[in-house]
Amino acid sequence: MIDGMNDAGLSAHLLYMPGGYCTYQPFIGDGSDLCEADLIAYLLGTCSTIVEVRAALQGSNI
Repeated sequence: MIDGMNDAGLSAHLLYMPGGYCTYQPFIGDGSDLCEADLIAYLLGTCSTIVEVRAALQGSNI
């Protein structure tokens, strides 16, 4: 479990559920890959709004 809130008030929470509960995309290696464990820190460190989160995730492979 990973969660947090940034100075702008944007908060995020992640539950990692391996073992068939969900699927993850295979590694591509073109710079678009983002590890689910780093996702929250990346989004909270670079975004202030949900609109920015959506834009940041466009073209990302998680």
